[in-house]
Amino acid sequence: MSKISWRRLLVTLFLLGLVTWLGVDFFVQQQEASKAESEPVWLTGPDAEMQQASSGLEIGDQAPDFKLNDLSGKEVKLSDYRGQEVLVNFWASWCEPCKEEMPVFQSYYESDGQRVEILAVNATNTERSVKDVETFVEANGFTFPILLDRDATSVEDYLAFYLPVTYKIDEEGKISDLHRGPLTHDMMDEWLST
Repeated sequence: MSKISWRRLLVTLFLLGLVTWLGVDFFVQQQEASKAESEPVWLTGPDAEMQQASSGLEIGDQAPDFKLNDLSGKEVKLSDYRGQEVLVNFWASWCEPCKEEMPVFQSYYESDGQRVEILAVNATNTERSVKDVETFVEANGFTFPILLDRDATSVEDYLAFYLPVTYKIDEEGKISDLHRGPLTHDMMDEWLST
């Protein structure tokens, strides 16, 4: 083989290797991005999981009461729903996993709204503006109660350090279950049947 043929072969192999490396790298990044979209979003960093594990709310605990305003300014208290099963969901409009599950809540609100109340508590202090929340809710046609936690009082009371997180509150106001991460239709069917 001549010098030019060797050079062409080396350049071709180098370029082929580079293209393969870029393709594998792209594939791995896509897989990681896809996985990240369905995982909870940390509000305060990974140390929060340790805090929640050691001092968090547990099944059987009395759910902390809250008094928050909905998007129209009406005051809503969790204790007003005593005697009903309630799902308290903490979310934000910028949170991709939250966006995934909001249509699921809407579907259940329309079909099961008499049996279970849904209170979606927005982590408003993490939003750019309340207008962002209003725009997101209106654009998606959500009709279940959206509550604004402007100063993160409820987020802190519930130790909701990552989003989304949903607490199932029984008729007596006690936490009967909780789920970290987005809920799907199948998960909601199973969760609400217990």
